[in-house]
Amino acid sequence: MFNVSHFCGLHLHLYLYLCFCLSLSLVFASSPKQTLQQEGGWGKGEHLRIPPTKYKFAGYFPNWAQYRVAPYTYTPENLSPIISGMNYVLYGFGKFDPKTFQVEPVEPKDPDFYQQINQMKSQNPSLKLILSIGGWNFDSAYFSWMVGSKNNRTMFIRSAVAYLQRYNLDGYDFDWEFPCSPPRTDYVKLACDNIVNHTDVGGRCPDDIDNYYTFIQELRQKVGPKVWISIAGQASQRYYQFFKLKELSALIDMWHIMTYDYTVSDIPDSSFTAPNAPLFNPKVQGDAGNWSVNTTVMGYLAAGVPSNKIMLGTALYGHTWYVPGLSQNAWKQYNLTATIQNECCGVFRSTYGAKYGPGSQLCGTLMLSEIQDKFGSLDGYLDPQSQTVIAYSSDGVWISFDNINSLVIKTEYAKKYNLAGVFVFDVTMDTITNGRFTYEAMTKIITLLGGTISTTSSTTSPTTTPTTTPTTSPTTSNFCNGKPDGMYCIDTTHFEWCPQGDIMACATGTTCHQNGDSIICE
Repeated sequence: MFNVSHFCGLHLHLYLYLCFCLSLSLVFASSPKQTLQQEGGWGKGEHLRIPPTKYKFAGYFPNWAQYRVAPYTYTPENLSPIISGMNYVLYGFGKFDPKTFQVEPVEPKDPDFYQQINQMKSQNPSLKLILSIGGWNFDSAYFSWMVGSKNNRTMFIRSAVAYLQRYNLDGYDFDWEFPCSPPRTDYVKLACDNIVNHTDVGGRCPDDIDNYYTFIQELRQKVGPKVWISIAGQASQRYYQFFKLKELSALIDMWHIMTYDYTVSDIPDSSFTAPNAPLFNPKVQGDAGNWSVNTTVMGYLAAGVPSNKIMLGTALYGHTWYVPGLSQNAWKQYNLTATIQNECCGVFRSTYGAKYGPGSQLCGTLMLSEIQDKFGSLDGYLDPQSQTVIAYSSDGVWISFDNINSLVIKTEYAKKYNLAGVFVFDVTMDTITNGRFTYEAMTKIITLLGGTISTTSSTTSPTTTPTTTPTTSPTTSNFCNGKPDGMYCIDTTHFEWCPQGDIMACATGTTCHQNGDSIICE
């Protein structure tokens, strides 16, 4: 039984909760280009820009959220208001026995939860239930052993097929973090006064690379084309290089690229503030300034992954640092030097993460619902470079996160590059009002992707955010002529993205302000 959670993307966490966990300038839809957009403009390179027939929306359902305190407690029944807008649910997490390679539940209630989610297909007949196996704290070594021989792969595949049939699952998502990984030790928080350590001996390189491909190939041959197979993809090239991206893309249905956790705060060496999920490379010190959602997506496309097999990951949480004593607008930036707050538990106490929230219980992290509680709203300062939000509380807590407006920006980015759609990590972290999940973030993303939410099940109403349909095209506007790539206010309420020429509107009640080659609506 695990009353814990964690989120895994680019950054390798040294200190983690015990769970089997996941590990996700403004751009808008325009005419396809057969080149890659890099940080300095349009670069060279070909990739497959294949528009999806219909954008998809998915979310990870964490089976440990059942143990959270109210109002953050979450079970399948809480999905009902939003389920009509989801294409599939990624159930996190499943596991397999590292000796017999038999697929097993993690939580005692997993079989009941599978059944409850499957029953929601009456509300949404096209809904798929996908079991995600692995996560950061599921040993990389276990995957390496499983894929390492024909006999081991066969035992797993036979078990996986039987498990799928027994529980009426629609397929599997594999979250191996990651092939060729080095040995690592994770600190496991069972309670604030009960933290243990766990050692993972890691993978085997280069064997893991070919063995993983062979495993997916054999699994696909066994289950046929109708069973869903997807992979949780790493955000950093230094890790996704260990996947045969192009070759695997021919076998699987989807990549879920974990475009978040580019910087975390619950480790000893994270002493300055930085964005959780920057859309574009942030202006921060060190390696954190070299990576962003855009660099990850462009890396996958350049490797030959078709755009319609990429789901963009978005995080419904932010990372916090303790930076007391900031005045006026001093908090509206990255690279601020943090102070150890000493409010976290055990080994996390010596990190720079601010105190955990009452629901997530994770040092240096707050869910959107917890941000609402602590900061009074999801409002904040939109950093024009990274296109992510910063907020600051009177008690010195500094946070980087995505609010509704910046999630709109990321969703439009996914549409611009003809990605398959967007997924969230995770569904339990969205907004809560008066003790009820209101799903403001997920509702907005679903709407932008062209989905609908049944009025009989939804508890939300549309959130006022920037209009997302371009009102002109590059061939009908001369405004961008001679301007560097970027965003430019064209009046007090509208702005244009150059060179595409897409005209967008600020949110109702806000005004467009120019900031270099970007804009801020506030």
